[in-house]
Amino acid sequence: MSTTWGDAYFDHMTRFLGDPVDRKVFAQSHETPPIQILAFDRVFQGCATFCSLGLTHYDDRIAAIAEILSAVDVHAPRPLPAYFDLLPYVLANSLFYIIQNRMSFGRGVSIDGIDKINSQFVIETGKTAVYFTTPFGLPEEFRLVSHGNRTGRFHLAMFISKAEHEFFLDRGADEFENRLALSDLDAYDLERSSCV
Repeated sequence: MSTTWGDAYFDHMTRFLGDPVDRKVFAQSHETPPIQILAFDRVFQGCATFCSLGLTHYDDRIAAIAEILSAVDVHAPRPLPAYFDLLPYVLANSLFYIIQNRMSFGRGVSIDGIDKINSQFVIETGKTAVYFTTPFGLPEEFRLVSHGNRTGRFHLAMFISKAEHEFFLDRGADEFENRLALSDLDAYDLERSSCV
């Protein structure tokens, strides 16, 4: 049986996603727990998949037991775009922003201003915000992680454009997600057009 939330989430990830192929570690300071961003191959066809590990240390600050997953279309077989190497950094720092601002975390949370984290990422992708929602494209059982008598969640981190973020703020999560679904765009493609 898993002894910590970190163990429970890691066991859960490897059961559904396989073994990680890369790991990057990020910290706010020497005194606070780090957040790891793990990379996985062959989860979604043509995509790289990233998961956080360590967000559960901050459950008292974000009012949730959670980790995130993000999938990004790598447009194989062409060479990976330059922004690809920035993804773990942008994801980790988005989570640190949530922690530092004590945001209640869950579906419908967004972080605007990725340019303050890394302007090169925004210039290359046209995506200025991170939007968090319920994971799709994986078995429903993946969403929930059990540890003892408690349950944690996975949330999907999606990169969205300024126009999409403004639409979400104006119309809400349901309308934004419906618009994205009806657009027939690949939500995991960082180079996709805006759905609004």
